[in-house]
Order: sequence, then C-alpha cells, then structure tokens
Amino acid sequence: MAWPLSLPIALAACSWVVSWFAFFRLRSARRVDGSKVEKPATISVVIPARNEEANLANLIPSLNAQSRSFLEIIVVDDQSEDGTASVARELGATVISGKPLPAGWNGKPWALKQGSDAAKGAWLLFLDADTVALPDLHEELARLAEVEGTAFSIGPYHRIEKPYENLSAFFHLTMNVGTNAFGLRGSDAERVEFVGQCLFVRRVDYDRAGGHESVKDVNLENFHLAGHFRKLGLSCRTYLGKGLVEMRMYPDGYDSLRGGWAKGFSSGVGVTPAPALVGLSLWFSGLSIAIVSLILLPSLPSAMRLLVPVLYLLYAIQCGVFFRRIGNYSGFAALLFPVPFLYYLQLFIRGCLRRSSGATAKWKGRDVV
Repeated sequence: MAWPLSLPIALAACSWVVSWFAFFRLRSARRVDGSKVEKPATISVVIPARNEEANLANLIPSLNAQSRSFLEIIVVDDQSEDGTASVARELGATVISGKPLPAGWNGKPWALKQGSDAAKGAWLLFLDADTVALPDLHEELARLAEVEGTAFSIGPYHRIEKPYENLSAFFHLTMNVGTNAFGLRGSDAERVEFVGQCLFVRRVDYDRAGGHESVKDVNLENFHLAGHFRKLGLSCRTYLGKGLVEMRMYPDGYDSLRGGWAKGFSSGVGVTPAPALVGLSLWFSGLSIAIVSLILLPSLPSAMRLLVPVLYLLYAIQCGVFFRRIGNYSGFAALLFPVPFLYYLQLFIRGCLRRSSGATAKWKGRDVV
C-alpha cells in the first residue's frame, strides 16, 4: 500500500524542484545603473478606454509625471457611457471618439487600430487603462528602443488592495508564465509571446506586421500579434514590470473579477508555447497532489503523515515566492494556495465548457467568445 502512495508524492516533489527552473527568470526587468539615454526615440502612448474614467484619473497623471515627456497620450474613447472622454481631456490627453464596432472586429483591437492610426511617434506604447506608470518607465523604454529588430511587452506588477483580489494569483501568474519568457532562457527563448496590458513596438514594424487589423477577431490578440512579428524575423521579448508599471485589476468587486477572468481565459491553452504549457501543467499536477494528499492525510500510513505536510509547506513557500514577483499578494494567498488554485481551475474548466458549446459571455456590455 505504501508504494502506490509514495509514487505521486515523489512526482510532486520532482515537480516542485523542476518548477524553480521552469519559472527561473520570473523577475523584474527594471535596471538601476542610473545611466540615461541621450536622444530617446519619440513615443506615442495609445490607451483603449471603455468606461474607464476612474482608471484614467490614475494612469494619465502617472504618464505626465515621467522624467521625460511622451510625444503624445492618445485615449480612444470606445463608446463609453461615463466621463471617460472628459476626464482624459481635462488631464491633457488627446481623445479620439471611437467609431462603432465593425462586423468581424473585437472591441480592443478596433480601439487600438484607431489610436495607432492617429499616432505620430516612432514607437507605440499600448497601455491598458487600469495600469499606472512608475517614474522609471519612460527611461527604461528609451533603452529598449535602442535594441534593433525587437518588440517588447511588460507584464505589469499587480497591486492588491482588497482580499478578494488575491483570487487572481494563479490567473496572473499563468498569464505571465504562458508567454514562455521566464524559463531558463528567458526572453531569448525561440518563441516568446506578448502580454497585452503593456506593449511597446516600433511603428514601422507594427505596420509591417499588419497592426491590430491582423488580429481583429481573435481572443488574446497579444499572443497572435507576437506571431506576426516573428514571421517578419523580429524578436519578441517580455519582461516583468515591478518598479516600472503596475495595474489594479477589477477593483469594482468580486463580480468584476470573476467576469474579467472568465472572459476568454481558457482560449489561451491553444496559443501557449509548448515549454510554458508543459511547465505549468507539471506544476499544477504537483499542486494538485499536495492538496489531495493533505485531504487524505488521516488515512495515510504513519510514514507519509510527516512527508505530506512538508510537501504542502514547500509548495506554499514556492507559491509565495512566485506570487510576490508578480504582485503584492498576501502571504495567506500562498499559505492557503488551494483556495486561489481551485478557484482558477473551476473558472478555467467552465470557460472551456462554454467555448466548446459556442456560448458567449458579457464583458462591458459586449458579447465575447
């Protein structure tokens, strides 16, 4: 009886070790050497905004407070029903009134296309409205702009303020790790995807890749856009944004969080690079074994009763390390990792079932697959 039980425990232990290497480079890209770029490239900021007046009140001032000025800040008012446009204008942004959504387009790509069409900079910085730029962002972007033949994305650091927001931990971690940019090879891996909240690309390369029109009707358009860049022989690199750019996701309450993550998240499996998918699957298997073993603890042989709590604690520590690299998640989110993990799994499975049935979900008043 002991042997069949010891095998999954051994597999979970191996998974724990391997995961450190699979997520080895899960760290911030911020540099602190103090050097300055003498002649930085011109950068246009493009922000898609649908009912984002509260978020823009935080984002635009953070962009205006940079040590260097962006060439322009463009807000595409995507048929908002609140004060998005007026807030953006009052804070000095150029506001484009978004046209009605054409057939065959998703909302975000359509807004970004309209913004990019109006932009004049040599580089385009696409930012989600729920992000906030920290003081060193422009300087770091200026350094990145000196790298030839490369496009970039930055995964914002997740700023947590309310307990329910800790439920995002595995979603956010999966979103970053799924880009395949944080294994042993980091962003030098053969295939690296973009995160969608902060995308930084050379205008000429963006146009050659077909811009957001090339991904107008797909979920996770950032992943597909990276593929178009690679077809041109360009390198894609993704970094973590701690110290550069932050985000506050779904501050309006639990329903907003649930609806946001349910929106198309399961579609990421089909576009996630194989190394990242294998690494995540292995880690999730180890987490599952640790949880099930703890539940079965009273019925396990006495020798196992010591190993299982140790295994659980090791996974809790590992979760804590990974979580803190992507956001200021509570230590309880790691110690009680089964809660956010099982929440992630049930929402993911429900999303897969919804997609297989062809059903749609509502997000900001629009149907999404």
